[in-house]
Parts: sequence; C-alpha cells; structure tokens
Amino acid sequence: MGFLGALGFLLFFVTVIQVSYFPISGLTITEISSPSATELEVKWTPASGVNYFLDLRVVNSTNIAPIVLFLPESPTARLVGGLRPATVYNVTVKSSILFYVVESTWKLAATVPGTSQIIGADAISSTAITAQWSAVTGAERYYLIVKSDSENYNLTFSALQGTVNNLQPTKTYMLNIYTANAGGLGAPSKLKTVTTLVPPPTGATLSNIGSNAVRIDWQPVDKVLLYGIFVYKNENLSSTPEILKTTDTFVVINSLMTCTNYVFGLRSANNFMIFGEESYITYRTGSVDPASAIQANYSCVNGFATVTWNPSSGATSYRASATTQNGTAALSCTTKTTGCQIMGLKCGAKYTVHVFALAGGCESVAETTAVFQTVPCAPINLDIYRDCYSNVVFFYWDPTPNTDFYSATALGSDGAVMECRTTDTSCFFTDLNCGMGYMFRVSSVKGECSSSNSAPARARTAPCEPTNMKTIADCQSDVLTSSWDTAAGALSYTVEATGNTRKRYNCSSFSNSCSMPGVPCGESLSIWIIASDDQCTSAQALGEVAETVPCTPTNVTADAGCSTDSLSVSWSYSSGALMYFVTVEGSDGTQHACVARDTRCQITALECGQSYTVYVTATNLKCNSSRSSTVTVKTVPCAPTRVVAHLDCGAHTASVSWAYSQGAVSYTATAKASAGRPFSCNSTGTTCNITSLLCGQKYTVTVTGLDNNCNSVRSNSTEIETAPCPPQNVNANLNCASNNASVSWSASQGAVSYRVTAVREDGQTEAACSTQSNNCDVSNLQCGLKYDITVTPLGQKCTGFQSAAFQLASRPCPPTNVSTTLDCRTNIGSVSWKHELGAELFIATATENDGHTHTCNTSHSTCQFTDLHCGNTYTVTVVAVEGDCNSSDSVGHEIKTVPCVPDNLTVQMQCATNSALLSWDQSNRSLEYFVSASGSDGEKLSCISQEPGCTIDGLTCGTMYSFTVTASNGVCNSSFSVPVIAGAVPCPAESVALSLLLLVDAVQEVKVGWSAVQCAGVEYSVEMHGLIEDDPQAQFILTSYWTRATYFFFPVPCSSTYNVTVTSRNSAGIGYPSPPVQGLAVPCPPKGVTFYTEGTSQVISWNASVHAMEYVVYSSKAQRTELCRTSHFSCTVPKKQNDTIEVTAVNSAGESEPSMEILVQDTHLKRKRRDLTEDEGDLLAPEVHVVNVTGDTLHVEWTPVEGATYYVLIIKVTEAKSFKPLVQSVQGSSAKVTGLLPLTQYSIRVSAKDYSRSSQYSDPVLITTDYTSPFPTLPQL
Repeated sequence: MGFLGALGFLLFFVTVIQVSYFPISGLTITEISSPSATELEVKWTPASGVNYFLDLRVVNSTNIAPIVLFLPESPTARLVGGLRPATVYNVTVKSSILFYVVESTWKLAATVPGTSQIIGADAISSTAITAQWSAVTGAERYYLIVKSDSENYNLTFSALQGTVNNLQPTKTYMLNIYTANAGGLGAPSKLKTVTTLVPPPTGATLSNIGSNAVRIDWQPVDKVLLYGIFVYKNENLSSTPEILKTTDTFVVINSLMTCTNYVFGLRSANNFMIFGEESYITYRTGSVDPASAIQANYSCVNGFATVTWNPSSGATSYRASATTQNGTAALSCTTKTTGCQIMGLKCGAKYTVHVFALAGGCESVAETTAVFQTVPCAPINLDIYRDCYSNVVFFYWDPTPNTDFYSATALGSDGAVMECRTTDTSCFFTDLNCGMGYMFRVSSVKGECSSSNSAPARARTAPCEPTNMKTIADCQSDVLTSSWDTAAGALSYTVEATGNTRKRYNCSSFSNSCSMPGVPCGESLSIWIIASDDQCTSAQALGEVAETVPCTPTNVTADAGCSTDSLSVSWSYSSGALMYFVTVEGSDGTQHACVARDTRCQITALECGQSYTVYVTATNLKCNSSRSSTVTVKTVPCAPTRVVAHLDCGAHTASVSWAYSQGAVSYTATAKASAGRPFSCNSTGTTCNITSLLCGQKYTVTVTGLDNNCNSVRSNSTEIETAPCPPQNVNANLNCASNNASVSWSASQGAVSYRVTAVREDGQTEAACSTQSNNCDVSNLQCGLKYDITVTPLGQKCTGFQSAAFQLASRPCPPTNVSTTLDCRTNIGSVSWKHELGAELFIATATENDGHTHTCNTSHSTCQFTDLHCGNTYTVTVVAVEGDCNSSDSVGHEIKTVPCVPDNLTVQMQCATNSALLSWDQSNRSLEYFVSASGSDGEKLSCISQEPGCTIDGLTCGTMYSFTVTASNGVCNSSFSVPVIAGAVPCPAESVALSLLLLVDAVQEVKVGWSAVQCAGVEYSVEMHGLIEDDPQAQFILTSYWTRATYFFFPVPCSSTYNVTVTSRNSAGIGYPSPPVQGLAVPCPPKGVTFYTEGTSQVISWNASVHAMEYVVYSSKAQRTELCRTSHFSCTVPKKQNDTIEVTAVNSAGESEPSMEILVQDTHLKRKRRDLTEDEGDLLAPEVHVVNVTGDTLHVEWTPVEGATYYVLIIKVTEAKSFKPLVQSVQGSSAKVTGLLPLTQYSIRVSAKDYSRSSQYSDPVLITTDYTSPFPTLPQL
C-alpha cells in the first residue's frame, strides 16, 4: 500500500480508442437532474447501432473512484446512484461501436443536498412564527414552506433560522424545510405543526365599583383558553406585574392602592397556556371607602378559602360558615376581625358562605352570601397513543366536572419537561425527543386553581437515527461490513445498500455492526441504516458511500505496435478501479512493468523477434483485484541486410535481392521516390522484381521483414533513377498584339532538352522551336485559327513521350456591320453585328458622356442593354473575344434613351383666376413636357411647355383634379409622373365687418358680415377668439356652424376683446381663413361704487372697468339724470339727500349696464339692486348634474341659481397645459358644445354671474370623448 499511496497524485482518466471512420450523430447530453441526494438522472440524444459509456467523476478530486457504466443502445437515459450529496460531478457520455468511441460529450452536474430537519418552531405572537433548522453540508439556501388550509408562504433563507410574519391569529400552520443548491431541491423535512397565539382582547372598558376596586370588561376572543390580566403599578411596564387569570370576559380587581396609576395589560392564552401579545388600559384609584359585601377567595395553593366582609355596627366577633350544595359538610371559622380562613375543603365542590355577626349571646341572621368553587379532582382512566413517524404522543383521560382546562406534562428520561394545556380531554406532544422514555401526568384547572397530578402514564418515542456509520469492504471476499454509533432507544438495526446494479443488500444486528455478503466487485453503494425498538423504527440515516474491491480487468489486449522495442497494452475498464498494474514477461526470462490511471499502458526497451506474456491487476488504493487472464504477443522481426537493386531502363523494372533476417516469415521490397506513392514486391525468399516504376524518378529501395502481424524496420537503402517523363503543365500564352505564342512547361527530371511543335486544325505543322530550358516562343501565327501545341523531352539515354497537346486560339478579328436600336416602351437598347471567325464571345459596351458604361456579353451576334439610364446618350462599340484576347473596337453607334419621369410635381391653386400653377424638376435631354389635369367630373385640361413649369387655366371651382406630367425628347416619351390630387377650393371671404348691437339684458351681440365668394356650393364658418377683462385664464373660443349665409351673430361678454376670421369651403375642400378682424365689447358695469360728503358736495368713486374709456354718473331716484362724465374713477356732485346714484362705463362699443344703485343719506350709503329694496348675499355655485357625450358633442346642464343673470362655462383639457380652455357666457342653464377632440378627457366647471356678483365655480366634472373621426374640427357652442 505504500507503493499505491505514492501513486495517489496521478490523475485518473478512462479512455477508449476513438476512431474517425464511424458516422457522427451529434451526441448531446439533453438533461441532468438530481432526484435525490445520492442520485443523478442523465439523458442524452439517441444514435443508431451504438453502445454507451456513462462516466461520473467528482470534480477536483483524484482519490474518489469514478462510476463508469457500460449501457446498451436503448434507452438513452440512466439513473445513477451511490453518489455523494451536494457534490459536483463531471458527467461524460461516450457512444461506442465494439469498444471504439464514436462521439463524446460532457456536462457538470451537482447532486442535491441532504435533508435538513426543523429542530424548533414556536409562535411568537398571534401573527408571527419563528423556526430553526439543522445545517446541511453543501446547502446554499433553505426554503421554508408554511401552509394552512387557505395560505401558502415560501421564504428563502441562507441562515439556520427565520421568522414568518403577517399570519392569521390562532391558526394552525404546517412547516417544512427544503435544502437547495445548483443541483436543485433536496428532499423535504418532516412536517412541523405550529399554531399562532391568540390575539389580545379588544373593546375593553373599565368601571369603578369602589374606592379600591375596578371591573374590566372586554369582548370575547375566539379559541381562547383563559385571559390574563397583568397589573403594572405606577405605569411601569418593565416591573414584575401581578397576574390575574380568568375564563370570563370580565375581571374584578380589588385592594388597589389609593392614588396610584395602574396599567392593566390584557392577554389571551391558548390551550398550552401560552399568552399572546398585550393590549393596554390605564386607571388611577381614588380615596379609601369601607367594604360593603361578603367575599370568599379560594386558594388552590393552600386548599382553604379566605372570607372577608364589611364591619357590622355593634358586633364583637364574627363566624363564617361554608356548606356544599346539598347542605352537608359545613365548615366554619370564627374571628373578631373582618376576615377568616375556612380549612378542610373537598375537591370539586361548590360552597356557599354565610357570615354571622356575634354580640353577646345573640347571633344575627345572614342576609348576604358568597359562593366559591374548590379545585377540580385529578383526571383518571389515562390512555396513550404514540406516532412512530413523527414522535408525536397522544395523551387521553376522562373529563372532570367544573374544569376550565387541563394541564398535562411529559417528563422525559433526560429530565426535560413539556407542558400542554387544553380544554379537551386529550393532548398531543409534538416536540418530543427521539429514543426517550416519557412519564405523562395531567391535572384539572379551574380559574387559578389546579388539582393534584393524576397517576402517571408511560411511553417511549421512536429510536433516534444512528450516526457515524462507516462501511468497509473485505479485499479478499465479497463482504461489506458496516459499523455505527449506538442510537438512543434502539433495540436493533437494519442496514441496506444499493449500488448501480439496482440490486439491494441488507443485514440486521442487535449490536453496532453487521456484514453483507455477496456484494459484487467494483460497486459504489449508497448505505442506509434504520434503528428499531419493539414497535417503531427511526428515519433512514444515510451513511458514507461504500466501495468494494475493484473487478478483475477483462478484454486484455497487447500490441507490439510494429515497433522494435515497445509494447502497447489495453483492457476494459474495471469497476471501482483507481489505477492498474501491467506485467510483461519475456521468453528470454526478462520482466517489464508499468502503472496506469487509464486503460492503456506502454512497455518499452523490448527486443525484436521475442515472445512476451502479459497480465493486468486493478487497485483502488485499498484493495487489489485478482490477475487478469494472460495474453501472448510477439515483437517485430529484425531488419534485412545486404540489399542490392538493378534497374531495367526500357521496362521501368528494378530487380532487388537481400540477406535473410531473424524472425521474418516473408519480405517486402519497396521503391519510394521523394514524392508520390511507393512501388513494392513481396517474396518468401531473398529476391523479387519491382515493376511499373514511374518515369523521371530517383527511387530509394528498402526491404522489410514481416511476420503474421508486424513489419520490421526498413533495411539500409540503395538508389535507382528512371527515364524522364513527358513534360507537364504545358502552357501557351498568346501575345495579342504580335499574335505570337509563348510556350512554357514544367521541367522533366532527367531531361536534357525539349522540342516544341504547333499544329493547325488541318494537321499542318506551321511552327516549331527547340530549347534546353523549359520555354520557347512560336511566331507567325495566323488570326482566327486554333493550334495544338506539344513538348517532347530528350534524355541522355532515352527519349520521353511527348506532352499532352495544349490548344491555343489566335487573336480574333474585329466585328463588322454594327447597328443599334432603342425600345421606347422598355428603354432597352439593342446592338447587332456580323459574326467573325475565331471569336467565342462578344462584348458590347454603351458609354455615357460622363464615361459611365454598360456592357452585355454574348456568344451570338446580338445583345441588349437592359439597365440604361433614362435621359442619356450612349456610344456603343463591340469587340470579339477569344480566350484572353480581344479584337479592336468596332465602329461606334449612338443610342438616345427615354427621357426621365419628371419628379417633385407641385400644384399651387390660384383661386382668384381659377387656375393652377404647376412646377417640377428638369428632366435630362427633354425637349418638351406635356401636363394634364383630369377633373372628378370627367373634364380634361392640359398645357405644353419646354420649361419645368406651366399654368392650367379654366379650372372649375369646387372640382377635384388629378395632375400629371410626362417628358419627351422628340422620339420617346417618359412615363407619367406620380399624380397630385388638388381641389379648386374657394377663396377667403372678403370685406369681413363687425357690427355691434345694443346691449339687451346685459348681453351684447356682434354681427359678423362678409361678401360672398364667387364659387358654387360655398359654405362659411366664423370663429371668434376672445379674452375677458384681459384675464389669460378667461379666454373663450366661439365657432359657428357651416352656413350659406354671409353673416352670423355671436353673444360677447362685457369687457372682452376678440378676433374674428371667416373660412369658406366647398366640395373641393376647406379654404384659407380670412385675415382676422379685431373687435371690442362694451365694458362691464363698474363695481365698488361708494361716496363721501365733502362740504356741500358729495364725491362718488368706483373701481375701474376693463376697456372703459370714460364713466357716467346718473341720479336715478325720480328721473334718470346725468350728473357727471369723466375718464377718472371719481366724480364730485352737488349734495342731495336721499338720492339714488348709479354709474356706467363707456367705450367705443357702447355704454355698459348701470352699476348697483346706492342710496345717498346723511350718515351712510345703502346699495340696492334696481329691482330690490334690501341687501343681497353672495350667489350660490351651480351644480352640474347632466353631462352627456356623443362622439365629439357634449350636452351639459346645471341647476339654475337664484339671482343669476348669466353663467360662465369653462371646458378645459385636463392633461394639456398648452390647450387654451373654452370659455363661454351662457344665458340659460344648459349648453351644447361640438368639435371636441376624440378620446380626450375634459374638465367642466360653471360659475353664476349677475351685474355685480360672481359665485364660486362648481366642482369639476370630468368626461372623456368617444372616438369619432381622425379629422377633428374646432369646438363650437
């Protein structure tokens, strides 16, 4: 083993001979998955007629044996077991035919981690659970799964603990944990059951029932066992509280300290007597008051009841008596104070207490009583059931009367105690330790009182999982021996092993070891162990992977490799082997050896002609296999000596002889030149003849001895040289200018000189030359003919065969009778000529003036130019081509192409003259242009021009026309240009004028008039853009409907300015708007009119009215009289008692409505409306209540406001700050707006107005328009 350990650093590779003459199918690993911690499932693409090697190796580890499986053609998937958890493997799949590898592919894959177990899980509140779990080697993260009947949480952690929040109160959740790494998810843990805690009481109220006593009531809580009241003095929540417990939804707290601040924490307890979080209520006690009633407080700890009462005037002592419900078992106590204790009470009984006041020999009559209940009796008839899988124990008992809940305990043999509290007559203990004996007891609880413990019941949990299991193989047998540490609670053990043969092995033991016989060699096995007692078994525990002794190597082959001193040994892979020892023993008594990690080894320093015996042994560095079967191999024969060769020059044959060599059965004589294939002859004697040698070669002759498998090394060589060969690569290049041929060829080895001849097609030898080099020139060739040119080599002893003939054509003659034509329809030019002798190809070239060319090639006498540019003149010439020679150019001929289609046609309609001005880009080589206009009514108009533009007159207003243009060069016309569609739209309206009408009921109308456009079917639309009181936030747009009239009326708000345009349209389209005309509305009535007295005069003042030029003050008491007219904001008038004053504003548009009247008196002024006698308040804001949207039309209504004379409607796009709002003054309580944008949200608001007041704007109402048309119009009222 020391020698094996020294070889541990060697890398391990399993290789199989790979050859390249098998078909390739694209072998690919399609999927690798890890269904468990010790398995990988491998899938790959299928191939026909092959077997597979499946090779799995631990990455970056050389001391772990690989797992290699030889698999049939089908199926192309395999589940490999016996692997290490959370380990990365290099998985290789090789396809093979007769152990020869065809293809190979590999991937890295990891096994999933082992299983983690939840070692602790607790509810920490009514909405949160915390859990802890065991660590697993190789796990990169942990998935905590939390489920209930209606919830499912999946949380990821890298630590070994975590908290789950936002859960439902008093709800049971199932927890399990998954490990995970790059290979996937491990197996799930055992389920852990946790119930969240009960939430605290809510709706708590506190009432004072005495100077030192309070009562707290609350709403019941679902699934509560009892309630805990935690009393904190002086509001100190960090102090140790007094704890009161009750099953009722109220509690009475007595004996509170006076003048003290209390905090009462309310908590709910579940069946295990675990309290949840707190809710708080505070209270402060008052002064001391005397007690007034009998109270009996039972102590379950001491087993007696303490009775207290208020003092009785005149009493010297007291006797308290307690009786059961049937009146028996009366117990009492006597005292001179206001309290005593009653002893000797029975369990499970209800007592009624009377207190008697004693004075002298008299005893008072008991008028009030108190009742208390003693502690319940201990439960009986105990029973136990245990669940082996989960280590859960179910503990049962009979119910006891007058019991709020039961408290059960489990005492383990390790001294640990677990407690369960429940209102049922059973408990289940879920956190018990494995392999432990437990003693179970239960007591009954009523309020704060608990019975004595019941008689004990005993049970044991399932055994723990065995640990530290190790398995070793016996190198001399087929036995596996496993050992482990003793598991708590185990009486026996069962061990099971599974290898890649899928066969299972097992053994059982009452101790901590056992052996499994019959395990085959070379196995890597997964080992599991289970511990058992008389009823239960533990969970399976995974042990270390076990490895058996390597299998004996098979299919040993030895090949001398036809080398004189080495031997190549190969064998089939042995399962479980890390390395191999190869031993070679020679017939001469020598011995050789080698060590290999793969299935191949090379032995060197052998002797030729010897016989050797070979065998192989496998090892895994722990055990060695037995020897393989032996094979015998011979090394190559020794090389022949005294080789002699004689050449027959005429027959190209060499006669070879040699001396006998040791170990040879036959011989091969070989003649090999510096290039080309060798020639050989075979013989069992010592002579043979090599025939069919190639000419012009210098051969090296050697002899090799052969046995039945290998050849010896070559003998010493001798040389011979054959006659020269015919020259190769004969080539003749024609000098087109001189019509001479320059001939060249590759030199023939052994040739001294060469002779060149040129023969015409009629067989006449016309020219020749001789040379000692490898080229010469043949001159005086005739044009238009073809020649065969050959070269003959001349040697010193022999003349070689002439070369193959090289055909050469002389220079062709130029074409004649050239003519050209052009097809105007296709713009294709054609050229033709007379076919000349000696030409195999003709090239016609069309050259533009700028030098740009077009060509066409043909072997006939015509060809066409299909890609000529429009509007150009080309010169066409033709040359004849034979080989690489061209004739001179023919005489040139001209082609003029079709004019180009005019581009960028534009049309400008002249509405005043009923004409259209057209222009376009100049077309090359065009003499004139033809323009046409086709009307929608069938009318045809045109014009002709030699320039790129013309005017078509006589258009009909209202008609749509299609305009096109074509170019002509006098021979051909171009195609028509892309049509331009344009209509004869009407001209803008002229003489637009504004006429202001009188102000009627606070509304002024403006009449817009214009002169009619001279065109059939004309309609007009008027648009007004205005600004109220120069306020950018008070813009308005008014648009009329389309009308055939030449006037339209608009109502305009006071103090507004506006621009008016008129647009005309007809069936040909919409024309341009007229130039804008500006207008001005009358001012709004002045506001803020007031006065003051100054001597015998009165000064009237007011606020400015926008756009007012001057102001007029009137007396309106009896007959309206003008008092003053001014451009300022005040005016002095004579003093006059009890007069009524009003003010108007004047500009070029007219005079406004009067302001609110004021009554001028000695001491004050009084404002009034013209039709009212007393003050008014502010106007109410309207309420928009009807909004209907149809397409681009809006109908809006609002509630009328008392006192309002008109309304201002604002419609605004909500998401476009740049869009100006539509503002309109409306007389009624409704409006219709058209031309809104499609699919746009608008905000609608309305304000009520009169002459001096404005309401707030209504709350905005949002509407969204429908999709109507892609060509919206302007909004219209």
